[in-house]
Amino acid sequence: MTAQEARSAIRRGEWRRPTAGLAPANAQANLVMLPREHAYDFLLFCQRNPRPCPLLGVTDPGAYEPACARGGDLRTDLPRYRLFRDGAIAAELDDLLSVFRDDLVSFLIGCSFSFEAALLDEGLEVRHLTEGRNVPMYRTSRSTAPAGPFAGPLVVSMRPFPKAQVASAIAITSRVPRVHGAPEQVGDPEALGIADLALAEANRISGGQRQLCLVARALAQDAPLLVMDEPTASLDLGNRLLVLERVRALSAQGYGVVFSTHDPDQARELATRVAVIAEGRLAAYGTPHETLTGPTLSAVYGVEVTIERTESGRYVVAPRS
Repeated sequence: MTAQEARSAIRRGEWRRPTAGLAPANAQANLVMLPREHAYDFLLFCQRNPRPCPLLGVTDPGAYEPACARGGDLRTDLPRYRLFRDGAIAAELDDLLSVFRDDLVSFLIGCSFSFEAALLDEGLEVRHLTEGRNVPMYRTSRSTAPAGPFAGPLVVSMRPFPKAQVASAIAITSRVPRVHGAPEQVGDPEALGIADLALAEANRISGGQRQLCLVARALAQDAPLLVMDEPTASLDLGNRLLVLERVRALSAQGYGVVFSTHDPDQARELATRVAVIAEGRLAAYGTPHETLTGPTLSAVYGVEVTIERTESGRYVVAPRS
């Protein structure tokens, strides 16, 4: 498949998964779009961190056809887009047609998928391609060089090779520094603060981000319905709000969301239909207004409660005084 064929397939919605192994004779890129006011700081961040952020191209504000891929459209030619607001994932989109703005500057950052064809040509197995999975990635204990508001730990991908093939893998990847180049480290992940390679990135981040990663994984499989078991259990307030905002965004995009919770306030805030379960039986079913009443909740929880309305207009469950 050529690069143009790959972009066309993505644009038609025929490819909604990682692009490892796609159009192997071409360089692949990650995309970052930022408002023009932040573009200089991010450009400086990339220049200070050329290994993790090797720039392949930068567009003018409002431009979406990159010079390195004529005929391409950065708004439609990637399998999935993550929209961030205030540093948190606000949505995952199939294209950016509804959110693209004239002040957005696009940065194309070289992707390590680009050197995998060369590894395969030399007879080296690329494990995640064999297993049909995305490449494993880890957050390290090393820091990037900050620039303006941009900072954070170095993130690396990992590819395992037999000891006898390590020198070949280093030689092959060293030839292409604009797509990350040679390994950051070989043979000692603990030197990067990675204690156990079996613990993938999603298992080492905060509870709220872990929940969001699980949601993102389901969306990557084009799941029309998400079933969540107590999605905010054991989360602090910040992560709880982060997950709840994501659930709201999914519902607004037309996804079906079914979740269990022990928090009636949460059910009232998010749900359109509520099933109240008590001792394994259906105690009530209907809208939050119909089901989350003082008498029903008092009977379910065995304590006298009342539903009160706050000054902001929200309803909360409170003990009956």
